[in-house]
Amino acid sequence: MFRKRTFGWRQCRRVAVGLALLGALAAEVAGAVSFTLDNQSDVVILRVEASPDYALQWSGEDLLGSAVLGPGNQRRFDVAAQGDHCVFDIRVHWSDSSARSWMGRDLCEDPRVVFDGGDPDPAPGPAQPLTVRTGPPDALIQIMNISPRYQPGIELPSGSYRVRVTAPGFDSVERTLRHGDEPTSVWIGLPFRDCPICPKMVEIPTGRYTMGTGEGPDRDRDEGPAHLVAIQATIAVGVHEVSFEEWDACRRDGGCQRHLADNGRGRGELPVVNATVSDARRYAGWLKERTGRTYRLLSEAEWEYAARAGRPSIRHWAGVENQCAYENGADGTARQEYSDWTVADCNDGFVHAAPGTDEHFRPNPWGLYHMLGNVSEWTEDCWHSSYVGAPNDGSPWGSDCESHGDDDEIKHVARSGSWASTPRGVRASIRFPYDPAEARNDVGFRVAVQITR
Repeated sequence: MFRKRTFGWRQCRRVAVGLALLGALAAEVAGAVSFTLDNQSDVVILRVEASPDYALQWSGEDLLGSAVLGPGNQRRFDVAAQGDHCVFDIRVHWSDSSARSWMGRDLCEDPRVVFDGGDPDPAPGPAQPLTVRTGPPDALIQIMNISPRYQPGIELPSGSYRVRVTAPGFDSVERTLRHGDEPTSVWIGLPFRDCPICPKMVEIPTGRYTMGTGEGPDRDRDEGPAHLVAIQATIAVGVHEVSFEEWDACRRDGGCQRHLADNGRGRGELPVVNATVSDARRYAGWLKERTGRTYRLLSEAEWEYAARAGRPSIRHWAGVENQCAYENGADGTARQEYSDWTVADCNDGFVHAAPGTDEHFRPNPWGLYHMLGNVSEWTEDCWHSSYVGAPNDGSPWGSDCESHGDDDEIKHVARSGSWASTPRGVRASIRFPYDPAEARNDVGFRVAVQITR
């Protein structure tokens, strides 16, 4: 089952567009100016209404055309979708050199956007420093909607800024950053592959965070005590869970032995399931042999750090009702087959696991998909029923689970919810104690790779 995100009813793609004045205007701006984005066929149609004449130019990767509009005139602009972006940026420069901006409006949330008269953005506050950190650290950083070159700590007024980051050998990334009335520091990692059949990876920053949760209704007893952990190893993490396609490539190459069942739900880009801890380690070992780099499972502490992506909250979005935009858990779609389930009040189009490359879901702030749902993921740690005595340096808490752990049975830690999880289970802090040799239809894995510079 493969469902594409749509503008209304068609495929959703992100279109990053700038709108700028090309010549001086003699008339004063008067009356309301509205921009109505409609959705027809496979193009984006914009109708512009304005009181004075003014020149418009569409620009993205290529020059797409320009026009002069008179009072009450309407003009159709066909803008080819570029890449998989959902953010539509508009900047209008008036004859008196002032500007109004509609930056970073997300068309995946609402493709029928109407901007009426007035400035929808609040008046900018005093300039504050903006710093963009990147992986790799020598990537080129450009802020597309301002003239000055980016420098670390560049002082900018509050607003939205379109940032493009590029580096040889990496995928480029464009992102709209919200810069407020306080200094802003953001991380942008660039995806890469170490070989054509290797999983796509993205570097995450080192740092410190609070692992686990404090007392409260969204806490299980095994999620405490909350404690500070310092992630010191520089690693890249799989952008998606390892897929059946990637696992089958390992088998064809002789690195992986077992045929992992797909339960009749398909293979290809769907996340691999029914994998044991030994299977996951074997796959990581095969990547190490192919690339010469140290691939491995994440430790439990690294996994939660990557899932939280620099945020203290247990989800990287606001409101359980928004789950379907970001994560695949039990929802209205799943209830069509499992009528007695407790589900989120939304529909993501998937009863079971979703393909890792499906454009419907959004990544977390560090560019990682499905960290809180889709399938649960093996980590390197043995199971302990609390964090009392847990390491604080991000290392695994025991890997030889016959001599570690505090349960009568040998258990390994799996993290994240899955396609079968209730809304409460789709969160960064949830943990599961599973038999490391057990094959489960809702458990897979993702890998990390050590980065040395």
